[in-house]
Amino acid sequence: MTDSDPSPGYQPSGGPVRTTRRRGRMTDAKRQALADLSPRWALGSRLSGPELDAAFGRSAPRLLDVGVGTGEATREWAARHPDHDVIAVEVHQPSLARLLQDLELHGPDNVRVLDADVTAVLADHAREIDTGRPSGPAAFSAVRVLFPDPWPKRRHLHRRLVDRSFVSVVADLLPLGGWIHLATDWDDYALQMRLALLRESRLVIDLDGEHAGLGPEDLVHPDEIDPDDPPRWASARPPRPVTTYEARGLEAGRHITDLVAHRHR
Repeated sequence: MTDSDPSPGYQPSGGPVRTTRRRGRMTDAKRQALADLSPRWALGSRLSGPELDAAFGRSAPRLLDVGVGTGEATREWAARHPDHDVIAVEVHQPSLARLLQDLELHGPDNVRVLDADVTAVLADHAREIDTGRPSGPAAFSAVRVLFPDPWPKRRHLHRRLVDRSFVSVVADLLPLGGWIHLATDWDDYALQMRLALLRESRLVIDLDGEHAGLGPEDLVHPDEIDPDDPPRWASARPPRPVTTYEARGLEAGRHITDLVAHRHR
């Protein structure tokens, strides 16, 4: 990876595979959970404003959680923001089933799940913006992507979710003051994420809780990364539990990088 974004651009249709349904074992109990609990907790294929209001039974600010893992971070985020509604987007069926089971047993009530590829979801929102429909700009107060698939092999880098075009579409959906939170345990992916944020002029990266406008000259080449020294340009870690994927990264000796950027114009 160089100081240019390795991704070929945001391709909501006909582009490279970003996510997959094939990994993970589905037990009969999880299949039954999906069938029984989806009517209560799952959303349809579109996220228009009126449909979300109907699903949650209210109109409230919305948070978009991309990828749920084992679900504890999603549920904690919703519990910490009871005045917001959380939409959790995931394609991994076992993860969805576990989250549905936990929501049914423990709540909170302000979560709904969407079985979909987030690139397609954001593409739909981009079209809504173009047509001026209700789910247009400022659809989400915040968008969070914790530990997306790193696709560590060089030939797979183009499959990574977070690139410049992804960040641009997210910025379209944020109001002034809205924010995006990215986290990864792969240093080269952290650099790719940071570059994508830096190149979006509507966003400004937070450092230690302050808005810090940084330029391309602040970038660090991957070859200059000290494996024993975590990035000094990361944001302060927002409140969140240690996820399963994060714990695996820590166990493997990798650094955790959080990047938070707010929309300032």
